Amino acid sequence: MSQKLIAVMFLDLDRFKEVNDTLGHAVGDLLLLSVVQRLVSCLREGDVMARWGGDEFVLLLPQIRHREDVSEIAHRLIEVLQPEFLIDGYSLNVTASIGIAICPHDGMNGSRLLQNADAALYQAKKCGRNNYQHY
Repeated sequence: MSQKLIAVMFLDLDRFKEVNDTLGHAVGDLLLLSVVQRLVSCLREGDVMARWGGDEFVLLLPQIRHREDVSEIAHRLIEVLQPEFLIDGYSLNVTASIGIAICPHDGMNGSRLLQNADAALYQAKKCGRNNYQHY
């Protein structure tokens, strides 16, 4: 029997501040709700997603068998955002950057996993956004 892994993802919407700054927070809030609906559709039973703050989310993915399983979920999360969002008369395009840390390889406690997923997120942004990176 193989050991199950736990993955932590940090997901950040790329350039979301521009939406709030140009179209207002009401449109930004509606966009966030629509984004969450799409993201949740990609998760498995038992996965948890929480808003960390602003346009950043933390995902906890238990019962991972292989690193590739996490990559597949991250790929689905990025893909589900590709179709434009129609919000309050505006057509909006949204992309996301994702950082991934896996227990036990990338840390043995929550704070270390969050720290390493955050580091991987910044690497994803450095690599051009709209992608995911493992720690």
